[in-house]
Amino acid sequence: MKLSFDCMQCLLGQAFKLAGKHIDNDNERFLFIKKVLHEMSGIDQDTIAPQVAGNMHRIFRELSGSSDPYREEKDLYNKKMLSLEKNFDNFVVSAEDRLAAAVKLAAAGNVIDFGAVPDLDSSEVFRVIQETVEKDFCAALFDRMTGDLAKGKTLLYLGDNAGEIVLDKFLIREIKRRYPRLKIYFATRGNPVINDVTVRDAKNIGVDKYAVVIDNGADFPGTILSECTEDFRDIFNSADVIISKGQGNFESLVDNPRKIYFIFLCKCAYFEKKLGIRKHEIVFYCNRYHDH
Repeated sequence: MKLSFDCMQCLLGQAFKLAGKHIDNDNERFLFIKKVLHEMSGIDQDTIAPQVAGNMHRIFRELSGSSDPYREEKDLYNKKMLSLEKNFDNFVVSAEDRLAAAVKLAAAGNVIDFGAVPDLDSSEVFRVIQETVEKDFCAALFDRMTGDLAKGKTLLYLGDNAGEIVLDKFLIREIKRRYPRLKIYFATRGNPVINDVTVRDAKNIGVDKYAVVIDNGADFPGTILSECTEDFRDIFNSADVIISKGQGNFESLVDNPRKIYFIFLCKCAYFEKKLGIRKHEIVFYCNRYHDH
């Protein structure tokens, strides 16, 4: 998805918030913003937002001297979500359609995004989750996805953020429960970027109980296939079904020729306009099916 004026404005805003919150020294803040502006001066409209964001966070990690500056926040949200697992489990197992309930839960978890919402707090997270699980999504598209899962042999599930991954686990569990012969791969980022999920996060919260955990070899907040490993691309190209979580994965893969089911929450004004929905509405979308 091509970079829009709104996206550039948002990315610059993220850079200034990042500097204000995580860089104490004025000189270093100035240097960071200067480097980000230099990076952005070389892009064109074919550049996608996750690529710009990834490069921006590479600059930040280099200046901060930390390879994983969001690690404490990631661990905190993973721990908070894990402490509520019983509540999430009750929501799923008591539902008339457990798999549909798990889709709602996975979508709700997408609110935990320090890129799109850098000032996120836990009370807002829990409020949005509670509201989201009461909302509906396209039943016809859900039927399409379950039909593909029933026919397929392999599923590639593209993860997004820490914390959110706890809720992804319920969707993966329910898919495995309904389609026990399906081999499921859960893909993380190759290296830390913002609060995006890594192999460490996935295994710490138990996703490996239901799926083979792999990483894509890259450190962008999205899935930029040209930056991913050949092993990951082989799985991406051969998977019978692909489910993609998060806005960054959507931005980097929506134009891909493969059929992909996208699940995330609308978190910005640009997507409100583009998709014709309100903030925090469920986005359940397939790039090869247009009755959403």
